[in-house]
Amino acid sequence: MPAPVLGRETERQAILDALDETGAGAAVVVVAGEPGIGKTTLWHDAVANARGRSFHVLAARPGHADEQLPFAALADLLEDVAEDVLAGLPDPQSFALSVALMRETPVGRIDRRAVSAATLSVIRALAAEAPLLVAVDDVHRLDSPTARVLEFVVRRIAALPVVVLACRRTGTDATAQLAVEDGVPAERFRRLELGPLSAAALQRLIVDRFGRALPRRTLLRVADAAAGNPFYALEIARLLPPDGAMQLRVLPVPGSLQELVDERLARLPRRVRTALLYAAASRAATTELLPADARRALAAAAEAEIADVDGVDIRFRHPLYAEALLASASTGELRSVHRRLAARAPTEEIRVRHLALAVAGTDDDLATRLERAAAEAQARGAPEAAAELAEQARRLTPHSRPDALRRRTIDVAEYLSHAGELARAVELLEVASATAAPGVVHARALHLLADARAAQQSIPEAVAMLEQARDEAGDDPVLAPLIVANLAYMRINLGELPRARVDVADALGRLGGDSPMLAVVLATSAMIECMLGEGVDRGRVERALVLEDHDVAVPVALRPSTIAGLLALYLGELDEACRLLGALRRRLLERGQEAELVFVDFQLAWAESRRGDLRRSRELVDEARELAAGIRAAPLTVLALAGGALVSALQGDVASARRDAAEALELGTTTGYAITEGWWRQALGVLELSLGNPTAAVVALEPLLPVAEAGIGEPVLVFWLPDAVEALVEAGELARAEPHVEAFAAAAKRLDRAWALGAAARCRAVLHAARGELEPALAAVDEALAQHDRAPAPLERARTLLVKGVVERRLKRKRAAAASIAQAADVFAAAGAHLWEARAREELRRVGLRPRAPDDLTASELRVAELASSGLSNAQIAAAAFMTEKTVEANLTRVYRKLGIRSRAQLGTRLAERVSA
Repeated sequence: MPAPVLGRETERQAILDALDETGAGAAVVVVAGEPGIGKTTLWHDAVANARGRSFHVLAARPGHADEQLPFAALADLLEDVAEDVLAGLPDPQSFALSVALMRETPVGRIDRRAVSAATLSVIRALAAEAPLLVAVDDVHRLDSPTARVLEFVVRRIAALPVVVLACRRTGTDATAQLAVEDGVPAERFRRLELGPLSAAALQRLIVDRFGRALPRRTLLRVADAAAGNPFYALEIARLLPPDGAMQLRVLPVPGSLQELVDERLARLPRRVRTALLYAAASRAATTELLPADARRALAAAAEAEIADVDGVDIRFRHPLYAEALLASASTGELRSVHRRLAARAPTEEIRVRHLALAVAGTDDDLATRLERAAAEAQARGAPEAAAELAEQARRLTPHSRPDALRRRTIDVAEYLSHAGELARAVELLEVASATAAPGVVHARALHLLADARAAQQSIPEAVAMLEQARDEAGDDPVLAPLIVANLAYMRINLGELPRARVDVADALGRLGGDSPMLAVVLATSAMIECMLGEGVDRGRVERALVLEDHDVAVPVALRPSTIAGLLALYLGELDEACRLLGALRRRLLERGQEAELVFVDFQLAWAESRRGDLRRSRELVDEARELAAGIRAAPLTVLALAGGALVSALQGDVASARRDAAEALELGTTTGYAITEGWWRQALGVLELSLGNPTAAVVALEPLLPVAEAGIGEPVLVFWLPDAVEALVEAGELARAEPHVEAFAAAAKRLDRAWALGAAARCRAVLHAARGELEPALAAVDEALAQHDRAPAPLERARTLLVKGVVERRLKRKRAAAASIAQAADVFAAAGAHLWEARAREELRRVGLRPRAPDDLTASELRVAELASSGLSNAQIAAAAFMTEKTVEANLTRVYRKLGIRSRAQLGTRLAERVSA
């Protein structure tokens, strides 16, 4: 099974596009990059995808030993070619090729042109049956005869459905590489340069390989040291302690690289090595920060092929060289280096950081300076730097000052929480809370610990801690209202809205004047009132936004800007929700508060999916999942999984939707984070509806129905109910469905929620249609479309149009039906909702306006063809059509033959031609 392609989605898609566009002729894709950057992973993925698309595949991965063996790679390429194809070659070609492949004894010199012609004939024969991928990894190691054969072939296949994929290493001798750039028209040639992977992508690789995520600061250091190279990053991660903790001052360096650097350093005078050590320890490697003797010595550094000096900048040939230098130095040597660097530091923050690294014991004065520097770093949006400085302040604090030590311990924990290192934060907060006497300091520790516990493990446990913290905080003007607002938010997550309302009302009664804390409590109270079905107090929300101070440390879910975005989402004002939540997300990124992004990413992904932008939703839920893994926050992981399940269901990714929903169920049960159940159950319900399995959809959504039966206040709290109603109706349970329709419609009408009114009207239409009441059904659909105009939601509108088309078809209004369904299919296609598009295409076929062609397809072939044309992979088609992948491949082969096409790109066009205008 090939390794997952992580962080290379754009490059992967470019290769998949080439595979899907073989109808336009041959294409050449060259993937270039340094060793270990991920070329081979893309190569494996391309081969697997080509086989999944029923391509013929000729693949070779030449090694170092193959370079001197004539036609070694050609033998690999043709190894699996059927004997009947080779037997069909003209005798001269057949003999020459057999000799080249060492299947025949040579008679005289091999006719290399005949070998080339034979290879071209094989490729033409294979391409006549199905599209073909010729994939060569490490082309710089191709033996020269094979390279010349491939160059001959590529210049002669422009009209064939062939993709040539060549992976090459950058920096190698061009004469030893495959020259294929000019073999196809310029528009059919793509060169993909693989740059460094992002930290998030590296984290995904590390989790996939080792089953554990690195703390964020550790991850950032590894990503920097590896320069984004996945091979180096994995090698460093392999050497880290099991918990990934970064208590070390330097990273472990792979032994082979350490040996290389040591060997190069051994050639240099000691003064040059010392100069390089100053550069490595300075972080901001400029000659201006180095002592004069070190600057002079650096002139010879390039001789070691380790670092270059460009003006005042010192650039290591690779960041790992700097880490290897630091790893080779003694503790005393490093302290001396940091002491001298501190004397030349341009800022107080850099100065105290170097001084801290130069001190072995305690130093309360320096600890105080570090404490101030940490606060300034946090204020400018650098929580990782703040945590590092605060940790040094705590280390240097004398034990004779227990109050200062406890305060600084809590500071470290707070900065670590913002930086996403919750496990370490919890460890420190447990120490601080265990030693602090009841009071404000203890309340602060409990509040932070409750936040971390909620994000890491258990919300019920967090509630108990917050209740104790509230009692101990007394009338503290900042801490007390913040604790109450956070407690209310936790109760919302547990469905305890009345108790949350009491908490917030008490806090509002205690607060006077205008303050950022008042903004937090006002916004929280507006959220609670909305969820209780009392509408949205827009004036209260606007006042909270005016009072909001973005520099005050407030959990992201309690920020007025967050709550304003969520309320817009709940009201169906999707553009405004995306604007507010998008601005908040950018602010968090600018301030380095990526640990708080998971919640915002989830909500923004939900809003974007309702706006019909599933590609953006996918990006956001993937980012949320990566961040949650790095933070090791179970409830946040549940959020990301639930969001991922819903996006996958809408996109038609059956396996991913079911997997993520199952994981969300399991993890949500252990953490008490049950509030996500609505999203992952809706994901399963929508998925089964799109697959035409209403009974399975009822099974998925039925556990949620008691919530609706208890009474509907705010419609958004039962956002999944319209899907449950449609599932019940399609499953024939009309009597159960009707009360839910009326209750949902009543709540929507009372609060004038346009999005909910539209969904309720569609549910009425489905109910009328199931009873054969077609004219009332059509009227209900038109009412739904009018409400969709008030609160645009493309996928909801498309589903309503699909219902309309079905009703019109049953009324024998075929052209109107075809127009409605075709419009729905186009919306689904544009959004990437593949299964819904396939369902619409199937309904379009039932309209009966399609002429039968002499080469007509069977029902099974047509079903597979329509699913394939909507962009699904063979595995996804198999799941949707309840077939094996081999059956899908066989059906597609027959479809291609009957329709006279060679690629999926032609498939959509050919199917469209079969529908009359």
